[in-house]
Amino acid sequence: MNRTEYMQLLEIALKDIPQSEKEEAIQYYNNYFDDAGEENEQEVISALGSPAKLAESIINEFSAGESRFENYRGGMGQNVSQDAYVGNKSPKKEKMNGWVIALIIFLTVLASPLLLALAATVFGVLVGVLGAIFGIVVAIFAVVLALGCVAVACIVAAISLGLISPFTAVALVGIGIATIGVCIFLVMAIVWVFDVAIPGIFKGIGWLFKKIFSGKGGKQ
Repeated sequence: MNRTEYMQLLEIALKDIPQSEKEEAIQYYNNYFDDAGEENEQEVISALGSPAKLAESIINEFSAGESRFENYRGGMGQNVSQDAYVGNKSPKKEKMNGWVIALIIFLTVLASPLLLALAATVFGVLVGVLGAIFGIVVAIFAVVLALGCVAVACIVAAISLGLISPFTAVALVGIGIATIGVCIFLVMAIVWVFDVAIPGIFKGIGWLFKKIFSGKGGKQ
């Protein structure tokens, strides 16, 4: 129910009192709605109660020779206070207390250094981990390059000694093949680092941030 419907029902329910009293009542509660503001329309309706119940109260007062509309006796259209009759249930806009705002500001300022320190710590750990991974990858590349050179040297030497010392040539070929196998293993390790380890680290860091700032333990 909106304001228009409420006032229409109230006017119908007040059919048993004189027209002048009815007009004063309608003007009174129209001003009451105006003072409360459109945003508080439903609060006013809730405070006033049903139109029938309000009309019954007005009629009973009129029958007893009383009236709550004395402010309008001198002429219609005078403003009334928003604290008028309705059991002192006039709608009021809720406002946040100043101390609550001050507390929020204080906690925000207090938490800022902690959050910055936490972010700096996480960033430092991330940089350290990535630096260590980069160093390991560079070292593996260097080892692969050195082993590759050894494998090539062994095979070249084996070819040179093939006729002179067959057993030595075979041994060198074996060393070369073993060295190539080690190189392949190390290359696979590098691929694993970039394909699995580094993405896993970033996922873990993302989970950690989500747990810290959302309190959901990283669950979706």
